[in-house]
Amino acid sequence: MEPPHDNGESDTKPSVSSEIARVAFKPPPLWRNNVELWFSQIESQFLISGISQEETKFHHVVVILKEDILSYVSDLVRCRPNDNPYTQLKNRLITQLADSESVRLRNLLSDMQLSDKKPSQLLHEMQDLSLGKIKKSVTRMLWCQRLPITTQQILSASTDKLASLALTADKIAEVSGVRTCVNSVEVESTRLNRLEAQISELISAVQQVQSNNIRFRNASPHRRYRTRFSSRNRSFCWYHSKFGKKAQKCVPPCDFSENNGASVSVFPANRSDKCNRSTLKLVAANGSSISTFGIKNKCLDLGFDRLFNWNFIVADVQRPILGADFLERYGLLVDIKNKKLIDVERNRTTRGHLSFGSSLGITVLSGDTQFHKLLSKFPNLTNPSLNIVPKSHGTTHCILTKGPPVFSRARRLTPEKLKAVKTEFKNLVAQVTEPDRYPLPHIQDFASELCGKTVFSKLDLKRAYYQIPVEPEDVQKTAQIIPCGLYEFLYRPFDLRNAAQTFQRFLDDILRDLNCFAYLDDILIASIDHASHYRDLEQVFQRLNEKGLVLNIEKCIFGADKLPFLGCEVSKDGISPSKEKVEALVNYPQPQDVSALRRFLAMLNFYRRFIPNAAEIQRILYDLVKDKKKRDKTTIDWSEAAVQAFQTCKNSIAQAALLAHRNSEAKLLLVVDASNTESRYSTYDRELFAVYSSVKHFRHFLEGRDFIIYTNHKPLTFAFQKTGDKTSPRQQRHLEFISQFGTDIRCISGIQNTVADALSRIDEISIPSEIDYEEIARAQTDDEELLTLQGANSNLVFKTISLEPHGTPLHCDVSTGNIRPYVPKAFRTTIINGIHSLAHS
Repeated sequence: MEPPHDNGESDTKPSVSSEIARVAFKPPPLWRNNVELWFSQIESQFLISGISQEETKFHHVVVILKEDILSYVSDLVRCRPNDNPYTQLKNRLITQLADSESVRLRNLLSDMQLSDKKPSQLLHEMQDLSLGKIKKSVTRMLWCQRLPITTQQILSASTDKLASLALTADKIAEVSGVRTCVNSVEVESTRLNRLEAQISELISAVQQVQSNNIRFRNASPHRRYRTRFSSRNRSFCWYHSKFGKKAQKCVPPCDFSENNGASVSVFPANRSDKCNRSTLKLVAANGSSISTFGIKNKCLDLGFDRLFNWNFIVADVQRPILGADFLERYGLLVDIKNKKLIDVERNRTTRGHLSFGSSLGITVLSGDTQFHKLLSKFPNLTNPSLNIVPKSHGTTHCILTKGPPVFSRARRLTPEKLKAVKTEFKNLVAQVTEPDRYPLPHIQDFASELCGKTVFSKLDLKRAYYQIPVEPEDVQKTAQIIPCGLYEFLYRPFDLRNAAQTFQRFLDDILRDLNCFAYLDDILIASIDHASHYRDLEQVFQRLNEKGLVLNIEKCIFGADKLPFLGCEVSKDGISPSKEKVEALVNYPQPQDVSALRRFLAMLNFYRRFIPNAAEIQRILYDLVKDKKKRDKTTIDWSEAAVQAFQTCKNSIAQAALLAHRNSEAKLLLVVDASNTESRYSTYDRELFAVYSSVKHFRHFLEGRDFIIYTNHKPLTFAFQKTGDKTSPRQQRHLEFISQFGTDIRCISGIQNTVADALSRIDEISIPSEIDYEEIARAQTDDEELLTLQGANSNLVFKTISLEPHGTPLHCDVSTGNIRPYVPKAFRTTIINGIHSLAHS
């Protein structure tokens, strides 16, 4: 046979076996987690199949690329390079998808764990990550650190090569695997208990999600839900549909708009959701209000290697929106240019589609002042969805108990007994809990530094107590028995003892050096002008944001000239009772029993300092509850005087005085007058006791300051000049206490006593309204003493004069040039007491 002729076609015409291999060749899907290894495998398949041309390899790889990966090399696909197209495609994909050296090194140093792998498998994975760029000694050290302690002890004395050590470690793991497993089950530790509890909670949450069928998926079960925004249902003009944001013309009707997005995550409400309307109102970019209907939990699959669990606000919107709160919590970034969603924490990306739709720009802030704009810089402070996020503060609520644990078995009870048992259990926990002695601030101290302040803001923390977790070791002490099981509080509830002290200590530690006053979950910021108020608010927002606290925007007020705070209305002029509280007291129904009357008096006396002569006004009502038992339900027999006193008390709070802010730089005067309480005391002792009581009551104002004490009892001005043998022991005690603060006591007399000066002009004042002028006129007609004075030869000159404003004609003496009405004997005591009270009111 003759040898075949060489016609030059052997290099270009493939053999039959090569053609069959080429037809049967089917490359595997791309391995995103290890692109380089995938290319090594596919190049082996190319070799077996006889594929050597760069162009052929290029087309084989392009065919198997999915849409999201194909976008990385779209320029190479559209315009295929003439030189080495497969090599360029390979290098591009490895650059885009493979982990960088820094990521590999970080995974090698921290993320690699033995788990259920063999030690040799772990070693191969570590060597693959190192790519031969790390010394073998370093790789050996890192590998040994991830092995069990017993295995490390055995291998530490060996000098064999690393491959031999891996085989030895595999044999040790095979021998000790069963024993290690048994030991791990028998170990009881706090960490394992916490892990079991977390797994149980996770299982319960997954079951609840599955039962409620609240999966954020597409209708097709085989396709993942992606963040794709479609414009099919949007009424855009042709220009915006074609060119999007680059459109230079617009033809109505068109709904295209540009917006900065939403600050909260919302989900569309269905028909059943709209039956449960919530008080929370969201605000769109155009200022319109959006109704909400509670919160729904959704599990999102955005194309990453993990799921995202989030609480969405159910709102009256057309489509779901991922807000800034969701993106910030999970560390996601939106790359609009490249149409990608980036997971910063895990260095992963997912591809999406960009559509042009009108954004609502939803937020929970309805104001447009500079203070609302400042708050918008801290989106975590206005998170209304109550998603549980890790607390950045280290404060926990500790429950220190004494004695044996308190427990009881569940019993079937009537509703009345069940209510009583709940109260009893709360008391049992409180009785065995050691009290926290941390002091709460005095509720009136917030007004001590408000002089000169003109701009006010009030912050209210949302579910403040629930923002403090319970100490893990004390969680079991909060267990509650209910018919469906035993439950524990992971976050501090409101009815635990020392809850207020824990939260007040927490707030004081955060805000101690800032210009604000914090009383539990209410914070007051007061400043002299808007510029300083902006700085003060920013500092407070920054601190609260750092500690992971959340504000209740519905109750917050920013940059106001007056606002309600702790039951009072605060303004630059002073403080007065809140209008809402005053209205509630004025409309308070007449109490029917002793307990209800005590509640009314307690509410009224919260504003006692705003009511002049409060003790005298309430005297009759206090007589009704005197010597009564606690929680006494005895019915009150209301007399006419008691009903009048009750009405007078309600009128007194309606006419409450405005208390001006104390100026710490002004001259301080203390004006005192004695009451008739200590009726057995002498006049000197009563006046001294009045000074003593006043100094004791206002000691927080007087301490460390120069002040003057004014009294209308002149002998008291010489009190500190007397010798000790002329004073009683009680007087010495009172004077000793007064002298700790000041000894300057002066008497009001003459021109300085403006009240006495006003009384000297009787025609310019109004006699108290309880005097009946018509009765005085009738009494003058039959008064024998007046008839005697008129008939006697005296210097008195009587005339009948009609006195204003009543116009009742009275017999008056005008001999001295002043009008002096004659007062019958029966009215003299009443008028003297009335004028005396007027002088000291």
